[in-house]
Amino acid sequence: LPEVRINEEEITKLFSVSRPITQGQKAEKILKIVNVLDMRRSNNINIALKRFKFLAKIENADFDCFENENITKEEIEVLQKLFFLHPTIKEELIQIEEAVETYPDIPLGSAEEFLLNVKRVPNLKLKLSFYIFKLDYPAAEDVVSRSFKLLKVETESLKKNEQFSKLLSIVLETGRLFEKKEVGGFEIDFLGQLDQIKDPISKQTLLFHILKKL
Repeated sequence: LPEVRINEEEITKLFSVSRPITQGQKAEKILKIVNVLDMRRSNNINIALKRFKFLAKIENADFDCFENENITKEEIEVLQKLFFLHPTIKEELIQIEEAVETYPDIPLGSAEEFLLNVKRVPNLKLKLSFYIFKLDYPAAEDVVSRSFKLLKVETESLKKNEQFSKLLSIVLETGRLFEKKEVGGFEIDFLGQLDQIKDPISKQTLLFHILKKL
């Protein structure tokens, strides 16, 4: 026969028979990232990770040294909402851990990875509570301090008020009359009852009669 040349590459490509891909191979070939959360939940977490940089690096956070952590109260509240306060967080973590065991060589989606990282931080819920206290303390201290300062000013003012001192003396003498014995003082709550006690004749309150004596 005469010698001829053929395009071996073209013939091989056209007539080669490839092995059918099994379902397991298809799944392995397609599955590049493990996602177990529903789309809405996953999107909410990913949006938070993009907005709050601290959440994105939570696995590297040193929660035993809060002075070095630049974390805001808003970030803490978002973290609590996404993890500790979410109603199905336990079921989600179980699904994520099962997926890790099933596909150990395939990376988790960013949302799933975040939830797993949060779970790995020891005593995180308690530490966040202390950190919220630390953030709120300066404002709370200022409110309490101003309240005590105001109370001190008003107390000093009452001490110097002759009318108020006379009112207390009349209340004390009236109390001695009611008790029919010598008493050295009365509870401050008694001042609030002066307008509740009425005489049976004119139906006027005890406060009314005391004020007449001022």
